[in-house]
Amino acid sequence: MAHTAARTFYAEAYVEGKNVSPTCWSNDSKVPDSEVPSPQAKSCDTCEFSIRGSGLSGAGSACRLSWRIAVVLSNDPSGDVMQVILPATSAFGKEDLGKWRFRPYIQMLANNSVSAGNVVTKMEFDSKASIPKLYFSPAAAVDTNHIETLKKQAKSVEAEAAIKMTVVQSDIKKPIFEPILTNDESLTEDIDKLMNKWTIKD
Repeated sequence: MAHTAARTFYAEAYVEGKNVSPTCWSNDSKVPDSEVPSPQAKSCDTCEFSIRGSGLSGAGSACRLSWRIAVVLSNDPSGDVMQVILPATSAFGKEDLGKWRFRPYIQMLANNSVSAGNVVTKMEFDSKASIPKLYFSPAAAVDTNHIETLKKQAKSVEAEAAIKMTVVQSDIKKPIFEPILTNDESLTEDIDKLMNKWTIKD
């Protein structure tokens, strides 16, 4: 996963079928990337477009947050590495009956001394939401036979590409975030104990 959320700001309104590069963007949500031709502010915190209410019709912020993660299927850990781009509505929010948005889910695992790389995570859509939103919840501990495979997958070119924001600009090179992993396989037993605390409902 990327260490932080990213930001993108489009000065023009969306037009279906038209590909437009963002006006300003940030891979760390702190300052505009060095390749941005026209930064809108020195820092994201002081930018007028990152303020709630600056979006269209006064909803949300004009500069959008998103989080990039690299995933593999639990039944095919050595298979294709896939990119998931989470909008703010799926990355931030409150717990709902044992299901979390992405950031609080990762924090919940960390509070229990568990690495996300050692947990099979269930992702599901919020059926009550009017727009697509994802929930995350722990489903099982990763099979110890798959740990080494997952470590290699997380360090692959495909995984690194999946967690970085690529802006459609000519000859721009983007920094690559290192995937967050744990090398402590002794956590597996603790994960098994932690999983017993949860009752996973389909």
